[in-house]
Amino acid sequence: MVPTSSFKNKRPRLRLEMDDETVIRVTVPTVEMVEEFKDALPALLPLLKGEGPESKKALYELAANLINCNLDAERVTVADLINKYDWSVEDLTKFYLDYMAFIEGVENEKN
Repeated sequence: MVPTSSFKNKRPRLRLEMDDETVIRVTVPTVEMVEEFKDALPALLPLLKGEGPESKKALYELAANLINCNLDAERVTVADLINKYDWSVEDLTKFYLDYMAFIEGVENEKN
């Protein structure tokens, strides 16, 4: 019998295409990180209004941590998001909206 290795049932992933052509395939993080993400969502509103530099830093840190749960062994820091990838608050907000849809899709698949 010939051994078989199947790649049909891959882990869910969110594909991020960065400005420098880097592709990062983000996967589902730990339950604790999902809860941290959901808890951080209310902080987006003041950030969009230009309030709270502390919340801005925390949101960049959380985004970097979530992105670091990836299949590509790609490490991303807050400095990378701001400098290398030139993420604005608008980009950060788009990431969080896309990430929220990704997590909700994974959770709905389980049910």
